[in-house]
Amino acid sequence: MSRGSGPIYFNPNANQDKICKLIIDGGSFTNAISSDIVHTLSLSMRRLPMPRYMQWMNQSGMLKITHKVRVKFSIGNYVDTVDYDVAPMSACHLLLGRPWQFD
Repeated sequence: MSRGSGPIYFNPNANQDKICKLIIDGGSFTNAISSDIVHTLSLSMRRLPMPRYMQWMNQSGMLKITHKVRVKFSIGNYVDTVDYDVAPMSACHLLLGRPWQFD
């Protein structure tokens, strides 16, 4: 994202905008949200009927994903709602892979 394109807003509900750190990874097929921000903002999670596993960015290897959360976000004038896997992350609050373009 270029400078001057405006802040990234994370909108967990209609009256509570928060600025957050976002990474867009065009080489990834994962949309993930930090479990810390989910708990901090008391976002409503839904349990997956069957856990799934994904290769993760650290030495832990496979990461078990058991919950998802739906969150609205905006970048400048662009606004979207995306389903995210809840995962432990410290690099950012939201990780957008290519699937967000089709959700």
